[in-house]
Amino acid sequence: MFCVTPPELETKMNITKGGLVLFSANSNSSCMELSKKIAERLGVEMGKVQVYQEPNRETRVQIQESVRGKDVFIIQTVSKDVNTTIMELLIMVYACKTSCAKSI
Repeated sequence: MFCVTPPELETKMNITKGGLVLFSANSNSSCMELSKKIAERLGVEMGKVQVYQEPNRETRVQIQESVRGKDVFIIQTVSKDVNTTIMELLIMVYACKTSCAKSI
C-alpha cells in the first residue's frame, strides 16, 4: 500500500518544503511506535521534543527545533492516566503556539 499526498495538500501544508513537523508525546511506547510509522509513511523525520515530569509532577516540554512558520502535528494516545495525558498534549500545543507554528 502506498501513501500519496494530493498536490493541493502539499501546496497548502508546505510538505515538500520541509514545512511539516511531527511530534510524539510521551504517553506510552505505542504512541511512539504509531508516530514513527506515520512519519515513515509521510517521508518525514520525527521532530525533536523532550517531555518530562518534575519531581512535583509538573509537566515540562522543551521543543528542540524551530517550528516557526511550520505545520505541526502532535501524535498523542490516551492511556490509563487521562488527566496527565491531556495536560501533556495541551502543554505541547501551547509550546508550539508560542513558538509561532503556522498551524497545529
